[in-house]
Amino acid sequence: IHSGLQRQVTFRSKYFSPDINAAGNELLAVNVNTNGTNNLHRLDASTGKLIGQVPNPRNYFFTQTKYINGNTAVSAARNPQGNMVLITVDLTTGATYNLTPFSFNVIGYPFVKGDTVYFNASNQNADKIFAVSLKDKRIYRLTNNINGVYYPAVNGKNELLFSAFSAGGYRLAKLDLHTVDWKEFP
Repeated sequence: IHSGLQRQVTFRSKYFSPDINAAGNELLAVNVNTNGTNNLHRLDASTGKLIGQVPNPRNYFFTQTKYINGNTAVSAARNPQGNMVLITVDLTTGATYNLTPFSFNVIGYPFVKGDTVYFNASNQNADKIFAVSLKDKRIYRLTNNINGVYYPAVNGKNELLFSAFSAGGYRLAKLDLHTVDWKEFP
């Protein structure tokens, strides 16, 4: 960021939704194969060399994937029947654990902050922001908007930042998480 330089680390690849680990030495990206299947690839951040391919025995289609720590990631995923779920993925074994129930509602844009994953999902005719605790898997609805809100992030001031759709385009919005009604979602 400081130098303004950028470097391409892969060539002729089909990688999407990359994330970089906290150490800055590894990338996690969705690899989409020509046959329509996909899996997660761990890449060396300096060279782009494949470190490992995460097994995908359930044939999930991964979308946005983010590191939780060096061994685990969170991802929105779709199963072959078209249902979506927010899951954690063991980056060594490929084992997955559901954070949300499967549904036909669109789920996406996870953001990890501490032991909480913020994400947006369709609910009552609008995309809203939710949070799920990694400790007890309890799900909370944080917004109850009538227009879509996307891309949740939490800053060091404990403010929830997100993009809100308006008639004039997207607008940056923020809520203080101390004052948000953490409504538990069934």
